[in-house]
Amino acid sequence: MKTGKVKQGFWDPPPPRGPLTRGAITHAFRRAQDELGSSWLLKGRGHCPRATLQAHISGPAALGANKSWQDLSIGASKRRVFPFRIIRRAAKLLRLSEAELMGRVFHIRGRQPGTGR
Repeated sequence: MKTGKVKQGFWDPPPPRGPLTRGAITHAFRRAQDELGSSWLLKGRGHCPRATLQAHISGPAALGANKSWQDLSIGASKRRVFPFRIIRRAAKLLRLSEAELMGRVFHIRGRQPGTGR
């Protein structure tokens, strides 16, 4: 019988090892997109709850969830927004809280995300 290290599966989240790596972020967002889908209404009337990410996380996240983000123009600036559910799932895979990944949350007027009100 062989003993030794157990190989990590392709879809297993990486174990926490200090600071986040670009590969771990990309992998978590790719898996979140595969599980939750890639068609989200991020602009216009009736859009889903969305949020921006911190600057050092946004690039690798956009590579992983390449079909689930969109640039949003607010005044003279552009922001890359992601669906809130994708961020929540990726944070769970990375064993972090959503607040550690997010920059700013954009709510639907008069409603709170996740409450149905």
